[in-house]
Amino acid sequence: MVQTTNQIVERETEHGLQITPQIKSSLKETSKWTSFLAIAGFISILFIALAAITMGIVMTSRTPEFGASNSSPLLVSALYLAIVAILALPLKHLYFFANRLNKALKANDQDELNHSFQQLTACHRFVGLGAVVAVVAYAVLLGLMFFG
Repeated sequence: MVQTTNQIVERETEHGLQITPQIKSSLKETSKWTSFLAIAGFISILFIALAAITMGIVMTSRTPEFGASNSSPLLVSALYLAIVAILALPLKHLYFFANRLNKALKANDQDELNHSFQQLTACHRFVGLGAVVAVVAYAVLLGLMFFG
């Protein structure tokens, strides 16, 4: 039996999820807090970047005062700036999620809501992969420490 597109849509809306006024209110609050957390994260990584640049300049000009060092101050600054760049990626997705969620709720736009949750998924995927990489790196370092 062949179903028409209208029959499929009716069946999906009939049994699908619904955004109730209570859920909509919770999503609005989620949007506000997520936006706040993303902006706070951007400000935090801005301070890390400024500290990395400042310490790179200060440590380069005063290396003899700090004694012999095996690492270059510019290398350390570059490492911190790389960390800042990596941290900025999930924050960007988090910020876009909050903005798109807010737009979707104001306009009752299903496509915008879908796109907002795609941004949240991208953020969680990035953070999850980062956690896996960190756990593996710690395991390798512990293995090298005990068996290397």
